[in-house]
Amino acid sequence: LSQPDLLEVFLDNVKSATLDCNNTDKGRLVLGTKGGNTGVKKIQWQSGVETEGSAAINLKPGTYCATVTDNQGCSATFCHTLTAPVPLRGKLRTPVQPTCYGGSTCISVESVTGGTGNAYTFQINNGKRYPIDSCAIVYAGQYFISLIDSTGCSIDTTIVINQPNPLKVELGDDKDIQLGLPTPQILPFINTTAGIKNVVWTPNDYISCLNSDCTNVEMTPPVTTTYVLTVTDNNGCTGSDDITIRVRE
Repeated sequence: LSQPDLLEVFLDNVKSATLDCNNTDKGRLVLGTKGGNTGVKKIQWQSGVETEGSAAINLKPGTYCATVTDNQGCSATFCHTLTAPVPLRGKLRTPVQPTCYGGSTCISVESVTGGTGNAYTFQINNGKRYPIDSCAIVYAGQYFISLIDSTGCSIDTTIVINQPNPLKVELGDDKDIQLGLPTPQILPFINTTAGIKNVVWTPNDYISCLNSDCTNVEMTPPVTTTYVLTVTDNNGCTGSDDITIRVRE
């Protein structure tokens, strides 16, 4: 006496479609068999399941069962549970505003949960993907941020990073002087809300300071000279301007 092998049913993972953030109600289950009596196997899904051939289609989260029968009436039952992933959620850290105009800051992620898998990344303006623990260097502007799970599902947000106004220095128009005579008083316009830390004149020859921080000056160069004033405020930000003193011999 002989008997057929045990009739076994398994899920065909290649032809089936599970649920994720891009597919919440279009699950698909396709079964495979081995053993049992030779010949075509009949697959009967539970009542209410939409089918396409022997496949169960358009499935939402839930448990689905099928009975498989061979041509001698031997049968096996198979059940599979489709689950939807927990919604992807995340939070960005609030970027620190650059201290100075044109300075940099960074975008980083405070937390991210849910989705499928745990190989999270984030993306800025649809560019390269950064590991979730990265601090991506950026400048002031508006940025489109995507938090992405291991299957490519994402949540998106937009952030705006502001910056202070530039430290503005204006020395006015170039000046003409007679050889040996000083320029009229040069009183620069300096626009800063952080207060002046120091000023540097380059070159620093033939300059007479008329106040304690040497922002008001007279100049008596013996030849035509271009002077540059560089101002640093208490935040470490800098601004500069130049003025040419033309000497008539």
